[in-house]
Amino acid sequence: MNLFVPLALLLSLGGCLGLYLSSRHQRLLRTPLSARPARWMGALLVLVALPLLGQSLQPWVALYVLFVWTTLLLMLLPYAALLVGRKEAR
Repeated sequence: MNLFVPLALLLSLGGCLGLYLSSRHQRLLRTPLSARPARWMGALLVLVALPLLGQSLQPWVALYVLFVWTTLLLMLLPYAALLVGRKEAR
């Protein structure tokens, strides 16, 4: 099995977490992360995942997988506070 795909998906997960946790509307942390560094690091991690996916997938397939994965993560992360059990999220 090629390890580039799981590594790329984990990197983009970290990038999406950085983007989400820097938002003022996030509910996982009591205070959001510092906006500028967290957003830059999140965007960088998502962009670094693309060449890693390109190592094992065709370029258009890699781009599609990254877009779908990032969209799914950014859609589900707001609901993560409910799973963690934060009272402010309810």
